Amino acid sequence: LRLGPLSGASAAALLDRQPTAPTGRHRLEILAEAEGNPLALVELSRGVPGPVGVVRHPPAEHVFGVRLDALPAQTRRALLYAAAAGPGETVAAVMAALGTGDLVVWAPAEAAGLVTLVEDRLVFRHPLARSAAYLRRPAGERQQAHRDLAKIAVLPEARARHLAAITVGTNAFVAAVLEDSAWRRGDAVAAAHALEQAARLSPRRPERARRLAEALTAAQVVGDPDWVRELYGRLVQESADPELVCVAAGALASTFSQESAQREAFEVLADVSEHFPVVDRTLALALAGLAAGIASQSGLPEHRAALSTLLDRARQARGPERWRPAAAGPLIRLDTPHLRRALDALVTAVARPVSATGS
Repeated sequence: LRLGPLSGASAAALLDRQPTAPTGRHRLEILAEAEGNPLALVELSRGVPGPVGVVRHPPAEHVFGVRLDALPAQTRRALLYAAAAGPGETVAAVMAALGTGDLVVWAPAEAAGLVTLVEDRLVFRHPLARSAAYLRRPAGERQQAHRDLAKIAVLPEARARHLAAITVGTNAFVAAVLEDSAWRRGDAVAAAHALEQAARLSPRRPERARRLAEALTAAQVVGDPDWVRELYGRLVQESADPELVCVAAGALASTFSQESAQREAFEVLADVSEHFPVVDRTLALALAGLAAGIASQSGLPEHRAALSTLLDRARQARGPERWRPAAAGPLIRLDTPHLRRALDALVTAVARPVSATGS
């Protein structure tokens, strides 16, 4: 009887029941790497989280390591390149990076039950086999694998990932490549990872802060409160730019609100509202509108009472201008005169005392 992988919900439930259950981005990485395999979920949860995008090593040796050690050196090298290439890469691309066209190199790994060739793809039979094939090789060999894969990569996002893997310290070029390719797959998790890496590799503080804000916006789309909170903390340490801080605060407040933490959500917006007069009016009104929605959810009279102050500050904001910060995310859709008036009216209506509304 051949069983398929767990569903996304079942895999998440199993991972969350582990004694050392991960949270935030590390939880998302393990779920993606395990591909619904129960053993992989359990084993990977025991490991220490590594850098973003890098597979992690369970502390206990497992059967896959024994099988790998028994393989010829050229097959172990080929498996390293396949593991570094990531799921979905073609056999042709991996072999081009290896510098060979002989499929015989895979035969020992197929015989050992580690991989299988399916059409033009090489598939690891188990997520932990891929993890072991990568992490049992020295760091220098892993770096060389990524360097060779970057040379033959066709997709910009794949090239960016391999360049990031070989970069030590900051690198403005690699950071820009990561940023440019972050959203090519339309995947918020991948985009947030790429933008966070881009921020880490940025040598200048303004670019680092902007990319952190963009990563935070993507993480908010993912809906991971721990990740959003961590990125927000790093952003406010990196930058005092009012517009970036306000955009980030909006993402953090939205995440809190989705978690039913309405007090915390409103406090975040109230704290940054002092910046409203010096940021773009669309942004200030959007955040005031978000605060109005949170006040409606909380039902707290102090939140309704505070809305008037937030709205007054938003009305003092500069603009309207051509407001196009990349970190704005969905807020950019509100940049029209009609929607600005609608936001103003919304906040005014919510801020009105309950008795005045006839309720």
